[in-house]
Amino acid sequence: MTTTPDDAIPTPSGRILADLRAVAVEPSLSTTSWFYAADRQVALLQPMLPIPATRLPAHLADLIPSILVEYIDNLPVPGTVFWGNDHWHIHVRAADPAEAQAFTVLHELKHIIDHPLRRQPNLPDNTDWEALADYFATQVLAQETRSDHDSATKNKRANENIPADPRHSPSQPTAKTGGAR
Repeated sequence: MTTTPDDAIPTPSGRILADLRAVAVEPSLSTTSWFYAADRQVALLQPMLPIPATRLPAHLADLIPSILVEYIDNLPVPGTVFWGNDHWHIHVRAADPAEAQAFTVLHELKHIIDHPLRRQPNLPDNTDWEALADYFATQVLAQETRSDHDSATKNKRANENIPADPRHSPSQPTAKTGGAR
């Protein structure tokens, strides 16, 4: 564990969390830059996540050992996150559907990623942080949907012997294009 000078809460030294945090190390006043950093974090994280994302809550501790996901009965909100006993704890409402739980875990993960930045002065208010966490979770899940669609399309093409680009089927040579020389 390491402790930053301005942060009384130790930050886990896990590589994935550190890599995600490194994407947005400097506080910025631009909302656009916050969302751009979130997109880069999504691109970094998404290939490591299980498919389907509904398996994420069980898999997250394998990716980032300093995070524990716990299912809580009668939780009045979809989820919450806090630091305690040398771990980040994400509490998720047990009664929610698996898809909602995956969204909640990703939303709370974004709060963990951004935790060191939130302690800086002159940053977005809580409403902006919540919108950013929602955006992050939505983008990770949207990436999965796109990946599922791309995989399904590739599998369908392979099963039906359809080339990836119908203009260039294997049985027909492609025409070379170019200007006169």
